[in-house]
Amino acid sequence: MGNSIHEFKFLKKTSGDNKEKKNSFDQKHEKVINELKNLDSEKEKFHFSKILDNKKRIQSILTSMGDLLFVLDKNGIFIEYFKPLSKEVDLYLPPEVFIGKFYEDILPADVSKSLENAIEKIKNSGEKQQFDYSLELEGQTRIFSAKLSLLEDNNLKDEEFIAVVRDITEQKHIEKRFKMIAEVTTDLIYEWNVDNDSLEWFGDIDKKLGYSPREIPRTIEGWLDLVHPEDFEKLKDSIEFHRNNSGSIHETYRVKGKDNTWIYWEDKGRSIKDSKGKPKVWIGGCTNITNKIRSETELKNKIIELETFQTFAEDRELKMVNLKKEINELCKKIGEKNRYEID
Repeated sequence: MGNSIHEFKFLKKTSGDNKEKKNSFDQKHEKVINELKNLDSEKEKFHFSKILDNKKRIQSILTSMGDLLFVLDKNGIFIEYFKPLSKEVDLYLPPEVFIGKFYEDILPADVSKSLENAIEKIKNSGEKQQFDYSLELEGQTRIFSAKLSLLEDNNLKDEEFIAVVRDITEQKHIEKRFKMIAEVTTDLIYEWNVDNDSLEWFGDIDKKLGYSPREIPRTIEGWLDLVHPEDFEKLKDSIEFHRNNSGSIHETYRVKGKDNTWIYWEDKGRSIKDSKGKPKVWIGGCTNITNKIRSETELKNKIIELETFQTFAEDRELKMVNLKKEINELCKKIGEKNRYEID
């Protein structure tokens, strides 16, 4: 047999035992062509031609994508395989080795265990499963993400499973770099996926705010739940605006710590655009500026206090000057000398 994964379902008719299923896609095409030649009626020929065109079309779609695709039967035997034509993809083993083989016989034990668990969960719940794993390919460790689901086709006698696999090595390396940057700076780095509103943090966001690991939901909605009521509407409006506008994010707001204290957050972000120029992903950084805000507030209060005192002092000085003048005037009236020198 690698985080956004496209899922495709290749539907096919099957017959015979697993040995027959070992035929490659092209061999099956050849078999259908031979059957087509032996048909008598034009109607039957037309019907089988449509089947063949359908298979070719599906194969063309699958191979044009960037993901690997594997089909396993109910016993965990590989029966189909497709790889993208758009790029070179290294396989753990060549198709002629793994097609027709049980996954435990060809995959490393840890990968086999993950696949086994995923299959069991699908059988019990019917829900799709996803897991990451690593393989050694040409002396390098490659990381993959597999999405497994039940292959739904009324023409199938037995259940089959489809695995869509994407190489996420580069993505994981980028995530690791983000985490390293976050560990050596005061900032927490985030990635906001606009399509599904996931909000991934690179750095220990939970610890920074006093929460237990993963207690803070990794979604925009979960983050907004922590925002101060007075800042909520402003930040929500900013989020809605930046869904469709790529101008930089720069917001200051308060978030709630586990101990119910309010922490001032400075949030700056830049967008990664899609082919239409709309924001697809936002990469940003958040900094705790609580001490800065408190210092600024204290400074402002001290300035107000100083100005108030200064005004009082100026009024006091003016009153003293006026009193001295009045005393000098009274001294003049009774024939005495001025008691105060006034500039």
